[in-house]
Amino acid sequence: MSRGDHPLSVAAENGDEGTLKQLLQQFAHPYYLEQANSRGQTPLMTAADKGHVGAVQLLLDHGAKINAYRAWDPWQPIHFAAARGHQAVVELLLARGADIDARADECFWSPLMYAAANGYEPLVQMLLSKGARIDGADRFGATPLMHVAERGDEDMVRLLLSKGAAVDARNNRGETPLGAAAGKGHEAIVRVLLEHGAAPDPKAKDGTTPLFYAARCRHISVMRLLLLEQGVAVDTKNDFGMTPLSVAAFDGIEQAVELLLDHGADIGNRDKGGRTPLWLAACRGREAALKILLGRGASVDVEDNKGRAPLGIAEEGGHGAVAEILKSVS
Repeated sequence: MSRGDHPLSVAAENGDEGTLKQLLQQFAHPYYLEQANSRGQTPLMTAADKGHVGAVQLLLDHGAKINAYRAWDPWQPIHFAAARGHQAVVELLLARGADIDARADECFWSPLMYAAANGYEPLVQMLLSKGARIDGADRFGATPLMHVAERGDEDMVRLLLSKGAAVDARNNRGETPLGAAAGKGHEAIVRVLLEHGAAPDPKAKDGTTPLFYAARCRHISVMRLLLLEQGVAVDTKNDFGMTPLSVAAFDGIEQAVELLLDHGADIGNRDKGGRTPLWLAACRGREAALKILLGRGASVDVEDNKGRAPLGIAEEGGHGAVAEILKSVS
């Protein structure tokens, strides 16, 4: 708390109800009740943030605005309380008319999202029991389930699913909770979502699938789960015509390259630029991935749409070791 903050803010932060009562006799006026401290919080926001139920009650009784929001983002008292897990404060604010689905910050998060993302299970259950929208999305279209799936909170994922969260809800990019979990390598979450009927191979708007996310981020165990247990398509193409193998070769993820080839990935796939996985590996100087592809029979002579061969693109990029390997097999 800054030394320049009003005494009301100081008392609210400290939960000093005695001092707060005395100050409110003099300062129970909107000018003081809504005066922001150095963190942009009104006294009510500060009390909610700290979980001081009595202070919150006093400020509300003296006319503090329950849905006031911080100057630089629309955080309201209920968001501060929910983000900290102060259930008693949240219940009081709701009883006094706070908006249960109010949106905060530039991402438009709801109190439920903050509670779920921070693992406050009792608070999440209470909010849902009082009508919070379980699939209410943020500005990017992500639901609470998507956020907790990405964070890897298995207990919260199970809780939200048990309360009816949409297992295949899509964000603005067309990604699902399964894709979010796969991209972070949360194998246990992926399994839970699949157990609850999640589609194993959903395409996002750019054509990518959970297998792409897992390959790109080196999550080999998730890739095995999707390929071995779910039988997802190994050669799905994104909007650029790239397959998971293309992505793995481009990023030099040797284990992913081997696994995809073991499951029949098309070693000669050409994306919309005419680039094969080997061409992409050469372009980025991915020596280990290149050796794997060569060992599996990849052609070194396939040019891209601009007439550039793997050897030429490797030399152009200054990848001497890769260029020497290609020369040795040409």
